[in-house]
Amino acid sequence: MGRAREPAEEPGEPVDLFVAEVLEEQALDARHVRDARLAEPSRIAKSALAHAESWLQQSKKASQEVLEAGSRRFAMTIGRAFELALLIEHAQWSQIHQSDGCALAAARRFASSGIDMLIAPDVEDTYVLFDRSDVRPHGSKG
Repeated sequence: MGRAREPAEEPGEPVDLFVAEVLEEQALDARHVRDARLAEPSRIAKSALAHAESWLQQSKKASQEVLEAGSRRFAMTIGRAFELALLIEHAQWSQIHQSDGCALAAARRFASSGIDMLIAPDVEDTYVLFDRSDVRPHGSKG
């Protein structure tokens, strides 16, 4: 991931480039994941990154409020997916050079801890947290 890049032209472009680059990383490339036990963690990381990329595109089209409301969850998803990619890369290296199962176990355990933080929050909970009873959807209790 050390390639030089042209400056971003549009807001969000650096994030788009980062996501694309992580998806291209050897750690998530099926050709480089030799241990079958790393296939599921790799799938989880790729899925989380793809969801983050999709969420970003949809949120940019929706509104600034939507983008801001989910930005922490977006950042957490990107960070956790990248962390998992690095763990997968290290686990594969460790299997080849050390025949050690510790890094493999760490990658698999981390993958099962929840990588995608962009799960849609409950609408009612959102209204309660922001105490916006004046804008609750029609038919909501309150």
